[in-house]
Amino acid sequence: MGIKVFNIIITLLTLWIGYLTAKKLGFSPSILAIVMIGFSPIYFIMVFTAMTEILAGFVLLLSVYLFFREKYIGSAVVLSFIYFARAETIIFYPIFLTVYLFKKKYKAIVFLFCGILLFTIIGGFYFKDFLWLIHKFPYPIHSNIYKETGPLLHFFNYRDMIFGLPLEILLVLGIILLFFQLFSKNEMIRKQSFYEFVVVLAPFAGFFAMHSILYWKGLGGSLGYLRVITSVIPLSALLCLKGYCFFDQKLRQFPWMKYMAMTGISIWIISVALRTYEVPVKLSEDEQIIKTAASWFKKSEYVNHPVFYTDMNLPFYLGVNPYDNTKYTLIFHTSSINSVPDSSIFVWDSHFGPNENGIPRDSVLMNKRFKLLKIFEPFKEITTLGGQKYEVLAFLKLPAGQSSDNPEILKSLKEKEDRDYKAVYSNLNDFEKPGPGLNASKLITTLFHSGKQSYRMDESTEFSPGFFIQCKDFMKGTGKLKVRVWVEIFSSSAITTDQPTLVISLEDTKSSYDYNLRSLRLMKLVVNKWNHVEEEVNLLPVHSGSDQLKVYIYNPEKNVFYIDDLKVEVLESANR
Repeated sequence: MGIKVFNIIITLLTLWIGYLTAKKLGFSPSILAIVMIGFSPIYFIMVFTAMTEILAGFVLLLSVYLFFREKYIGSAVVLSFIYFARAETIIFYPIFLTVYLFKKKYKAIVFLFCGILLFTIIGGFYFKDFLWLIHKFPYPIHSNIYKETGPLLHFFNYRDMIFGLPLEILLVLGIILLFFQLFSKNEMIRKQSFYEFVVVLAPFAGFFAMHSILYWKGLGGSLGYLRVITSVIPLSALLCLKGYCFFDQKLRQFPWMKYMAMTGISIWIISVALRTYEVPVKLSEDEQIIKTAASWFKKSEYVNHPVFYTDMNLPFYLGVNPYDNTKYTLIFHTSSINSVPDSSIFVWDSHFGPNENGIPRDSVLMNKRFKLLKIFEPFKEITTLGGQKYEVLAFLKLPAGQSSDNPEILKSLKEKEDRDYKAVYSNLNDFEKPGPGLNASKLITTLFHSGKQSYRMDESTEFSPGFFIQCKDFMKGTGKLKVRVWVEIFSSSAITTDQPTLVISLEDTKSSYDYNLRSLRLMKLVVNKWNHVEEEVNLLPVHSGSDQLKVYIYNPEKNVFYIDDLKVEVLESANR
């Protein structure tokens, strides 16, 4: 809670500095800077988090403000600490170094690195390594874990989620106006526009472009999170206000229209921010699972046992002091789990555990000194970094001389869960006879798993025969539903692309509202052999009995393979 209060305080300071900067630059009405910063959609939602982008945005804006106040040494000192808010803001150093050189403010250049120098010395003594900033850099260029890639225009494509339409329009207008003023005949306008370009537009555009390239190339641990742009939202808001100045100047002779326009644009910006993200912010699915695990622990017989954990959210949901290492300890590295005291509880999660803390699942699950007590999983499967499904496992550290067979416990827990479900619908297509959606010319008699025929998927077959089931045919009660699908697959060559996929979809008359894909590539099929594939999916609540459950194989890249004995089963839980 303390860091969230800190972020709110920093936000209020940012809004005030934004107003002062706009006033210094002559942007009118300056008060709109508060609205444009505070209600940029991504900035607005980040205010209530404990993330450091808000702090980075404040430091950057304060440095810009001091620059335009001609407090160059102060500007440099403030900016020198920004690296410790967000490491990627190092891109701002050469930009400000260049502008200080241009203005011949050589003393400011010296102070530009004082923050880094100070922490280098402090960290050097603490870590016994004066190159700790390099050796402990948190975002390696090539990460073994964080290597997801996306389109170059990823952040541009999500501009509505970052800026919102009214600010997008004003941002474009502000940038155009700035470029025109760079060639103004008025020397004062031309000079100020140059520094606005270098100190406001260049850091914003450079930062935006840098993150776009990093995500496109899968470098620097970039995962395409929109929140990273929050750091430069105060600068983009100044450019937006510059764009609005164009309209404000046109309305100066009509004061009542001027105030109406200002009120109207404020309402539009605020309403877009409130519609873009849900407020109050709900817990994500993984946060909800950790919270459920915490609730279980507080009610369990182990409530007074020491707790070791991998997800830093756990102590907050337990309502305890995360710095009380006498009872609650965040643990790192596989080697450290052997030092966990007997009778301690270890709460492991599949996101932070293997990715951030260096503790793979099997290093605990297959350790006989740790007894599996409970599994916590989201109802709808979540794939976390590294391709693992998200889950939280609770273990008890056993005394020396005792051991646990966790695979058997895991199997027992799964069987117990399965006993809560019963089949409410079942169907099989063994491709032995023609049927709806089945192209008889694709029935092959020379290769089959059972019976006398299989079905060929090839360059002319985008969709396999499947099942289109009316939901009313399996809605027997109000329990949770899941679907199991079995199919035999034969391929004479390895499938190397993400398509084809097994699709399990709940659809109404307009669209799918629960669309589940399973890539055949990830099933690791053995070539020239029939492979038994079994997939299970938990379904979201069905909207209406008239909706359809569809199960089929989607083959848009026209791979060649054969399928046989496609079976679907719908199961319903006795519990809601």
